[in-house]
Amino acid sequence: MPSVPNNVKDQLKAHYLGIDPGKSGGMALCNYNGRVIDYTPMIASDYDLVEYLKDLTLNRGIKCVLERVHSMPGEGHVGAFSFGENYGKLQMAIVAAKIPYEKVTPRVWQKGLGIQSKSKAETKPQFKERLRQKSQELFPDLPIWTRPKSLGIQRQICDAVLIAEYARRKYTGIIKE
Repeated sequence: MPSVPNNVKDQLKAHYLGIDPGKSGGMALCNYNGRVIDYTPMIASDYDLVEYLKDLTLNRGIKCVLERVHSMPGEGHVGAFSFGENYGKLQMAIVAAKIPYEKVTPRVWQKGLGIQSKSKAETKPQFKERLRQKSQELFPDLPIWTRPKSLGIQRQICDAVLIAEYARRKYTGIIKE
């Protein structure tokens, strides 16, 4: 029986972390086969965040896609500062956990998954619901979808799940950019 080359073995052990930053965001980890093996709403504590990311890296090769975001017009100085501070902390936690990462805009990862951009006629909650439904379509076996009273958490993790899937498809060559 022929042996499997090391680069193929490494790829089969690879995991893909998707991060939707912000207080109402989340993180999700999927494996090479596209199975989501971990997900969590965004972790508020700096210490807990670093520990969570370090735990994920144990015995795993992880590639991460962090959603590239910016403050929104009308957010105000305090809101923009707070948002930027949280985004910077998240980047440093990824660096502290020694996880290679890249920043990708929502438009890029959504296009890579065939998701239409938010239309002008669509409200933000309607768009978020569409993303949640896309997550359910791609990952119908996630237990979170059937948990009672979990709609809030579903909305927190759905983008992260999609970003992790985008990362998997990108790094395995399914998406050609």
